Order: sequence, then C-alpha cells, then structure tokens
Amino acid sequence: MAVLFPYLKAAAYIATIAGAIAAYVAVATYLENRRIRKEEIEKEKVKASVNVLGNFSMNVLPMIEHFEDNWFQCFEKILRDTGHNESLHHQNIKTLSVENQRSLIIFAKNETGASEIFNQLDQICIYINHHLVKEDLIHDIMYKPTIIFMQQNEDVFLWQYHHRHQFTNLCRVLKEWHYPIEIN
Repeated sequence: MAVLFPYLKAAAYIATIAGAIAAYVAVATYLENRRIRKEEIEKEKVKASVNVLGNFSMNVLPMIEHFEDNWFQCFEKILRDTGHNESLHHQNIKTLSVENQRSLIIFAKNETGASEIFNQLDQICIYINHHLVKEDLIHDIMYKPTIIFMQQNEDVFLWQYHHRHQFTNLCRVLKEWHYPIEIN
C-alpha cells in the first residue's frame, strides 16, 4: 500500500488540476454562450425595431396625414348637417356653446380616424414597454410625430380614454417620454 500511495497522491493532484481545468472551460464556455445570446437578442431587437418603424412609417404616418387633412372638413360637414349652413369662418361657430363645439370636434376627429391612430400607437407601444425593440431607435423616429399628434389631439385622446379605451401602453410610453398628460 505504501508503494501505491505516491501514485494515488499524484493521481489526486492530476484529477484536481483536470477538474479545475474542466471548471474553467465550463465557465468560459458559459460566458461565451451568454455573450453570443446577448448579441442574438440585440440583433432580434434591431429586426423588431425595423419592423415596428416600417409599420409606423407605412401605416401610422399616412393615417395621421389623412387625419390632419380631413378632420376639419368633417367638422364643417357636421356643422352644415346640423343646420349651420355657412362657413365656419363666419359667425355660426360662435352660436354653438363651447361644450357642443368640443363635442362636435371630438366626434369629427373620431370619425376621421383618431381612435384608429391611437390604437396603432398603443399596439406599437407594447413592443416598447416589453423591451422587444431598441428604444433608442424607436424614440428617435417616433417621438416627434407622436408628441405633435398628442398635443393637437389631446381632447379626443382624453375622450377615448374616459369612454372607450385606456391606451395603457401608449400612456406608459408617453410618461417615459415625459409627455405631461393629465388623466383625471
């Protein structure tokens, strides 16, 4: 047994060294796989960002443009249909109460597609809220048109929020973008 002891001791040292090397290789492999997975996730986020921005530029921006071109004409038509036959630039608009005027404007904006635009924005914001896209890419392109649309149509947004749909994803993104919307 005394003769085997030095060999066993050497074998134990070799096994310890081999175990340490194996542990080092396992940790290094894990870290490399983790780095590769992070890169893949970033690539997927970029692809998703491109898809979202494609949807925004091909669908939402044209909807906003159509809306901006047509909502006031819809408002004038509603006024004509309700007995205000002259152009809005005359005194007839002043005969409406402020509340009725606001209601007709909100109705005209809804009729011209404001609610669909808010729905599209809310759907896009799902990707942002769940970190499925690179927010810096999305923010740079979406921020200005979205904020301008919100500023010009906060009346119909609040009406939609209180009467139909709360746009929770859009609200969360607006809050992150420091847009001061007051929902009471």
